[in-house]
Amino acid sequence: MTKLECENKDELKAQYFVCKPFLTILNSCLMSMLRTLNPHLPL
Repeated sequence: MTKLECENKDELKAQYFVCKPFLTILNSCLMSMLRTLNPHLPL
C-alpha cells in the first residue's frame, strides 16, 4: 500500500466519523416523522 492510499483511507475514515452522527440524527428525525404521519406502520 502506498503512502497516498494510506492517507486516502484515513481521510475517508475521518469523513465517516464526521458524517455518522449527522446521519444518525437525520435517520431518527425521519423515523419519528414517519411514525407521526403513519401510526400504522410497524416501525
